[in-house]
Amino acid sequence: MIILENMLDHWGAAMWRASWQGALAALSVWIVLLIVPSIPARFQCWLWRLVILKFLVSFLWSASIELPLLPAEEPTASMVSVQRLSDSFRSESVRLPNDQSLLLEQPLFFAFAFWFAIVLWQIARIVLACQNARRLKNGCRLSENRQLLDILEESSNVIGFMSPPLMLESEGHGSPLLVGIFRPAIVVPSIILNRLNASELGLVISHELAHIVRLDLACRLIAAIIRAVFFFHPLAWFSERRMSLAQEMAADELAIELQNLAPAKYASMLISVVSKLGPLRMIPTMSVGAVGSNSSLKQRLSAMRFMKSVSPRSAMVYALVLGVVALPCLVPCSMVAARASAEGQAESKLTIITGKF
Repeated sequence: MIILENMLDHWGAAMWRASWQGALAALSVWIVLLIVPSIPARFQCWLWRLVILKFLVSFLWSASIELPLLPAEEPTASMVSVQRLSDSFRSESVRLPNDQSLLLEQPLFFAFAFWFAIVLWQIARIVLACQNARRLKNGCRLSENRQLLDILEESSNVIGFMSPPLMLESEGHGSPLLVGIFRPAIVVPSIILNRLNASELGLVISHELAHIVRLDLACRLIAAIIRAVFFFHPLAWFSERRMSLAQEMAADELAIELQNLAPAKYASMLISVVSKLGPLRMIPTMSVGAVGSNSSLKQRLSAMRFMKSVSPRSAMVYALVLGVVALPCLVPCSMVAARASAEGQAESKLTIITGKF
């Protein structure tokens, strides 16, 4: 019974700590990006990744840094007496009867049981999505299109890959997409090979290669697991969606650099690709496509007006600021009452001493 009570207490404290700290981080990043939308997409993506990690670290890391933000409470003789009485009860191991103890534990226990069941259901959905992505990958054939393979090899050399990823072809319509975390493969519907010209194929492949080099699929899986743990938290869902959008924007940003295109030219080519793809099919959750949903496409096109080349010096400054922000953002903290003043502590000690006499 004591073990169960301690476990429930730790779980409740961890959920509360991660909920408010994750919410604070999400709101802070959202406000910053509203004020400064010109921050490069790759750093926007890392900011949202930090928010996702904030939920996880705050949940798992029980030790926290105490922030004296609450009003200070001056100790009094009555407070000391109550504390001594509480200590004496602990030393004598005075506990409530078992039936009353169970009655007090029921609300928290049922909350934990409900949370655990929903998390298992959400994890099962993630596993099913991974299986669907693997089934799609296994149902494709290796591409033998010479033009497509040449573009893949050239783009892989530009981005710095030792060997290009697998290039697969699938039947039917749809958007090209990336599947596989440990052995990524680019899946291209064979019907669109005759619809896209070489420049448009280069755009699609560069976009998917950008997802590989940025480890976007692995980050999406981690974000999905954390969203499953905090299924009740609207800002956890919001952060996952914003991170997914930022990943697409960052992939566009890197593809523009790889193709050496102006953002306006890239945007027009992307619109041309969308118009030629035809009706989109449902794609597995654990994959990333070059097109995405209509709403995300609009936001990506809107974000391209802020995209520009980032100098190495500016990139170092952004990385330094991100590193400085990351440490205090990830370390969990807790709000506690400020310490009483020295005069208040002295008066309380004097009151306790005179009370003894």
